[in-house]
Amino acid sequence: MPAMTEERQIELKNVLQLLLERPGLESWARVCMSLLSLTEGIERFMDDEDEFPHRELKQRLRRALSADDPPAALLDIASLQVFEYRVMSEDDRTLWHPLEESLQQFAERHAEKIRVWRAFSAYPNREVIESWLIARVSDTGVLEMSEC
Repeated sequence: MPAMTEERQIELKNVLQLLLERPGLESWARVCMSLLSLTEGIERFMDDEDEFPHRELKQRLRRALSADDPPAALLDIASLQVFEYRVMSEDDRTLWHPLEESLQQFAERHAEKIRVWRAFSAYPNREVIESWLIARVSDTGVLEMSEC
């Protein structure tokens, strides 16, 4: 898998800066960076540059930060289009789970013999993704389950 591009590094710094400037949202920076790390490389299979995870995430963060309840609005990250992409190994037909293993690790484990397509439905489903986000933000004590 290719190394992170300079453009992507700049975009990631911008995403971090947006969150770190807002008191109480610092833990979201860590969660977003984790999510982007897990999905890094999927861009090479996407046709629309606006769907690239780092670009779409940045747009959603900006909307969430201007919302009345930014932590609740940040849960919209669960509907990123990257979750509509399926990656399957050609050898044992294992499906990549984007919240459990990075795409890079998955591809390396299967010697880059993978098949990628867009299914137009989230995997895992939105509720699972939201739970994953909440659990990681809650690890720092910033957002509790009862707040959502």
